[in-house]
Amino acid sequence: MLENPSSLAYLPLLIVGPSGVGKGTIIRKLIGTYSSLFSYSISHTTRIPRCNEIHGKHYYFVSNSEFSAIKEAGGFLECVEFCGNNYGTSIAEMNRVRSNKQIPILEIDIAGYVQLLEMNFKMRSIFILPPSLDELRTRLLDRGSDIEETISKRLEIAKNEIEMSEKIFFDSKIVNNSVEKTIQEIDKQLNSWYKDEITKL
Repeated sequence: MLENPSSLAYLPLLIVGPSGVGKGTIIRKLIGTYSSLFSYSISHTTRIPRCNEIHGKHYYFVSNSEFSAIKEAGGFLECVEFCGNNYGTSIAEMNRVRSNKQIPILEIDIAGYVQLLEMNFKMRSIFILPPSLDELRTRLLDRGSDIEETISKRLEIAKNEIEMSEKIFFDSKIVNNSVEKTIQEIDKQLNSWYKDEITKL
């Protein structure tokens, strides 16, 4: 069972946004700065690992049958299908982070975020936007892990996600023109939301 976050002095931080917008880079920098306060809640996925991705660090890479077993057992807080692969945030992983007295950071897409909203899950949320879809396309190409057809599909999904974000509540929305400026903006939010915890660092 997942501990009710409303009973905690701090709430999980969700970084939400389209594929390729820079969520992973932002999270790594935040954890590097606030390593004793935040910890990455590692998602499960059925997709094939990209170059340099490590099981248990970037994702828990599992088979479709393993993913289905966790889902059927009620082990996911949220789970979605994206570009033919499944992704999910496990309750066990959230509890692992909290057992270390740290705030979980989740990297999810907007469909997973909507699931949490519908559950009235208590959290802090930041939606990361690209400067433009053309820039997002460039970032996806530079990543070098997808074929043209997959990139086109990701861009179409990104367009829909951005449109959805205009109709859904987020605590903050930030355009990721540069990682440094984005981190500065997020720092301001963190010092407001987690002021008591940050002052103890």
